[in-house]
Amino acid sequence: MKVSTARRPQQTPLLISNKLLQCVYLDHCGPLTPDSAYKYTLVAVDSCFRFVWVWPQLSADARTVIKDLRIFVNTYAVAAFHSDQGPAFASKAFKDTMASLGVQLQFSSPFHPEGNSVVERLNGDLKQSLTASVIGTGRSWLAHLYGVQRALNNLPRRSLGGRTSYECLFGTRMYVPDLDGPGVETADTPFDINDRVTVLQDLQQFCEDNSSASAASTGIKDELVTPIGWIPRSGDLVCEKVAVKKEFAPSYRVPVPMLGIHGTRTVILPPLQGAKGNRFVSIDNVKLQHVADSGQQTKRDTQ
Repeated sequence: MKVSTARRPQQTPLLISNKLLQCVYLDHCGPLTPDSAYKYTLVAVDSCFRFVWVWPQLSADARTVIKDLRIFVNTYAVAAFHSDQGPAFASKAFKDTMASLGVQLQFSSPFHPEGNSVVERLNGDLKQSLTASVIGTGRSWLAHLYGVQRALNNLPRRSLGGRTSYECLFGTRMYVPDLDGPGVETADTPFDINDRVTVLQDLQQFCEDNSSASAASTGIKDELVTPIGWIPRSGDLVCEKVAVKKEFAPSYRVPVPMLGIHGTRTVILPPLQGAKGNRFVSIDNVKLQHVADSGQQTKRDTQ
């Protein structure tokens, strides 16, 4: 038998960061059993706190990945993405888009999948938990996807000193009924399949009940309160912060009307001149210039 003597590329070192969002690992989970035409899940894992984000996708092409990650990058200050050299991540369109957003790209070496092992392990946990949820409830995997995400982000980890990824990211533990008891924070062994099913069911029920109660009590569906104390609403004039060098004072774009709110930390702004499509910008990167339906003008902050 003829043995190839071609040398394999040298392995790229595994990147472990000590800062939030300094490096986020990407990978596709799938193909899965088609559910409402969804066959893949894009998975992102923060290298520092192991926090997991998931997006169900119809296909694993570059266009779909760019659509989801553009919103993600505009919401979180991601410094770099690390992935394997799959077609979507290695495409010119993906590289150009990330470059325009100021995000660095890092790739695992060919023939060395362990270079992306951080997200590969999470993919295994994701598939295992989805399987357990489907078997335990009979519902589709898509119905359990975000419940699995919450469960993974609320599992104690040895690497985090017994804390959860959610706790490290938000500074507080997510309260979950029937799970907020002795031994949860300092568990030394991972949950088995039955434990995961219990976690998922309790988490999903808690979040659904909490969301419904909050909406019913406030009657507000499209508002959020920012750290600086104002409640953004559609029509408010806001200025978007422009990235500049650290030694310079922050610079802002001209005021534009806010079109709406997406999620809990993102506002929707009109497209830039010559561009297509609305922009999704983190609330931390905008400041209020003029309140809609009010004559009160705010003082422009130049510091």
